[in-house]
Amino acid sequence: MPHILIIDDDATIRTLLTKLLANEGLDVTVAENGRVAEALLNTKNFDVVITDLVMPEKEGLEMIIDIMRTRPTLPVIAVSGDNRIDRQTCLEMARHLGARHTFVKPIDIVRFMDAVRECLQGDR
Repeated sequence: MPHILIIDDDATIRTLLTKLLANEGLDVTVAENGRVAEALLNTKNFDVVITDLVMPEKEGLEMIIDIMRTRPTLPVIAVSGDNRIDRQTCLEMARHLGARHTFVKPIDIVRFMDAVRECLQGDR
């Protein structure tokens, strides 16, 4: 069963995405920030990482850099909903750093699930 890591400081988003992915038969692990995710990435194998970009302790862009450095074939999906920053610029940076797909919150669920499925197909 594919294993997905969700990194988001918003508990509502973590719960929503967990339910959505679990309903697709996927195994889901959650982390409330990049530091927790970093520890999980060092102890478990994941097939896709979904990360928020603006979080306390370790930002999503930092996560993407670290993942691309250590696991360059691990697909990353970046999401952002923070209005304090230019979301589009951050999402473009995420793509430039290696994120396969990017989404603005609220997430288009159909497009999001299509992106997850594409990542799981292994088109690396």
